[in-house]
Amino acid sequence: MKRNKIGLLSILGITLIIAACQKDSPADCDTVPTYNSNVKEIIDSNCTLSGCHDGGSGAPGNFKNFQGLNQVTTSGAFSRRVIDIKDMPASGSLTDAEYNTLKCWAAEGFPLQ
Repeated sequence: MKRNKIGLLSILGITLIIAACQKDSPADCDTVPTYNSNVKEIIDSNCTLSGCHDGGSGAPGNFKNFQGLNQVTTSGAFSRRVIDIKDMPASGSLTDAEYNTLKCWAAEGFPLQ
């Protein structure tokens, strides 16, 4: 009985370690993406569409410029919705490369340049 408990605890411990490593693994960042060089194009083609974050009557926020987007990056809302929950953009149309760029941008503190 004691041997079974030790075996089960060992398996549980290994499983938790593997799961924690996979969940917390950092983005594969070869370079530091910046808003001007890498991110603006992704935001423009996925987020500032009519009725979305274009400053009009759609979704809240105006992501057509860094200042408007900066409000949600500093509040943590961008990371929460785009990186963690992955429910934005609403179309779900980010490629793996775009997602990784945004994840690296967030990991580096959302640099402008």
